[in-house]
Amino acid sequence: MSEPLVIYSFPGNPRVQLSLIAAAYGGVKIETPEFDLSKSKTKEFLAMNPIGKVPVLETEKGGIFESRAILRYIARLSPIAGLYGNSFYEQGLVDQWID
Repeated sequence: MSEPLVIYSFPGNPRVQLSLIAAAYGGVKIETPEFDLSKSKTKEFLAMNPIGKVPVLETEKGGIFESRAILRYIARLSPIAGLYGNSFYEQGLVDQWID
């Protein structure tokens, strides 16, 4: 992955911190630009998250919303790091801590 992913949220959002930690461990580049929450109801933002809330992860293929879905996506991007486990059982163990 060459281009960094972008997470839109408000500064210091604790739900985003878990994704940033996973990204750091997995070597995934993430940008967190300043985001004006009043823009969360724009047509462009609603295309990424029809609910109009943050956080939202912008990917090449579209937006992913809900902090735990973002965390899982990032953990899966670097299978060599093993953040999401190397078997279905290990993934289940990870899921029990995420959920």
